[in-house]
Parts: sequence; structure tokens; C-alpha cells
Amino acid sequence: MKCLVIVLENCRLDYFGCYGNDWLSTPAIDRLASESVVFDQHFADCPTPAGARRGWRTGRYGIASRSDRRLAEALWERGVLTAMLADERSGSLGSQFAQAWEWQHWLRRRRLPELEQETLLGGTVQTAIEWLQQHGSRKNWLLWLEISALVPNWDSGDFDADSFLSEPDNSFQPWFDPPLGGGLDAAALDRLRNTYGGIIGGVDQWLGQLLEFLRGTGLYDDTMLILTSDTGMPLGDHGVVGSDPPWLHEELVHLPLLIHLPANEAAGRRVHQFTQPVDLAATLLDACGSPAAPRFTGTVCWPSPRASRGGSANTRVAGRGAPGGKNGRSAATTGA
Repeated sequence: MKCLVIVLENCRLDYFGCYGNDWLSTPAIDRLASESVVFDQHFADCPTPAGARRGWRTGRYGIASRSDRRLAEALWERGVLTAMLADERSGSLGSQFAQAWEWQHWLRRRRLPELEQETLLGGTVQTAIEWLQQHGSRKNWLLWLEISALVPNWDSGDFDADSFLSEPDNSFQPWFDPPLGGGLDAAALDRLRNTYGGIIGGVDQWLGQLLEFLRGTGLYDDTMLILTSDTGMPLGDHGVVGSDPPWLHEELVHLPLLIHLPANEAAGRRVHQFTQPVDLAATLLDACGSPAAPRFTGTVCWPSPRASRGGSANTRVAGRGAPGGKNGRSAATTGA
């Protein structure tokens, strides 16, 4: 098993062409989608950074306990080299999810000059390429790569003005430190969304460099590559900018999920069944030839003889309800 998991923190799927966007250019991600299985109904069960990482770590719904098996630990026991690479803004820093990885690296901004990079995005991708150059030839490895470029405040160096298919208004000026919360007028929201789109374009460019490295070295042909997010990013769609409070709106809970399989197996297939973050643990264990641990409640996504349901048998989403909601909480459960 060779596997690269790319987590784009705070990433909205509707800013990618493969999920219907028609005003931004995201060629690297769209090409990856054309060579992958695309999941159209991947939803957060708990739409917070901590909630996503609990699901990835334990493969279970609900409150985690110390007795829960860790994904990294389960893979390590099966002979898989496990590595986590992220930066100082990562939602995993200091979390339980960050424990038990055989190799970890947290990129600090002050180290960027040594890498001759200007932003954490560029430095993280460069470090990932260096890790793959050193370890990519091994038989069994998992590199978990987290990218925080989409988490505000945004870095001006990650903004790609050439990514717009429809040019913003001539008066547009990127807004890299927007206020979170509410109260923005229509012009401010338009500026906010265009800035986020330009950052998406910059992320796509750097991912393109990483993917071209994989293709150029032949790793792309025998590596399982997963691209997803921990949460979406409300941009004033329902009066709120940012994920606090975590109201259960599409822009927060509906997440991208692309799974590229070795030799482009099943390329172009779209899966419409529900999947959730808890399913990734079972999927990764299945990829290394092992069944999920008995306490894992997630289901293998695709493809596997054990994945006939194509995702979670029961889909759960929980977050804070809108003002006036009972107990300030809301939840939904869908049976397959």
C-alpha cells in the first residue's frame, strides 16, 4: 500500500470545476478528479476541525475514548510507514489525531527562508515532495498531508489572480484578513468570495506541482491518493463568515472527496451514496489488505468487495442549530 492523503482545511467543494464551479480555473484538481472516483455526497458528521479528526482517528461516531484504536497505530501494526506533514496553523497540531504517527513534521513560518519559500503552502508542498523522494520507493507507506492555506487569515502570496475565468470588478482588491461572523453587505461578501477563490487558485497551482512530481516519478501509477477536507467554509451564504457557530448548512458540511486508485482504476466514476469522514479509516485499512478493527463503524468507500454499500450505512450530521432551535443543537441521521 502506497497512499497519499491530502487534507485541504476549510475547503468548499463548490469552488472546484469538478463539482460544478464555472468561474474559477482549477486544472490540477479537475484533472485529478477525471482520473479518480469522485464522491458527490461526502458529509461531515461533526463539522468542526476536532470532529473531523476524531472521525479519521477512530473510525467511529460519537465521543472518542482512550480505548479507541488510532488509525495510525493500526496501520503501523500492519507494517505501514505512517507520516504526518502539516504546518503551524494545522487543526491537527496538539490534537490526539497527531499522536502515534511514526514520522511527523510541523512546518514553522520561520523555517521558510531555509526552503527558499515565501508561504507555508509552498513550504509544505516542497517538504512533501522531499519526503516522497526519500520514502516513495518503499512498499508500504501513508503520507498524511494537511494544507491550511484556506484558513483565514489568508496569505497574499497564495493568491492567484489568473485563476478567474470571469474577471472580478475592476475595483476588486483582495481581502486577506476578513472579519469572521456576520454583518457584511453584498459588496463586502463579493470581495470576500473572490479572495477565497484566488486562494483556491493558488492551492491548485501548488497541488499541480505535487501531482506532476508524482506522475514524473511513476508514483502516481501505483499510489492511492485521497483528497478531502475537514470542514467547508461559510462565506456569508447564510449570514455567517467562518465555521463558528457550526450551523448545518451545505457550505460547511458538504465536503470534497476524490480517491485516485493505482493505474487510474475506476477513473471518472461518480459515487452518489453517502460517505463520511469515519469511512476513511476503514478505507485505508482495506487498502493495505486488512479489515477494519471491530470498533470501527465506518465503511470502506470504494472499491472493495467489502464495500457493497458504497459508504456509511448510517449517515449522521450534528452541529449547532440556528438561533431559536431546541437546545441550540441540531442533528440528522439517514439510514442507507
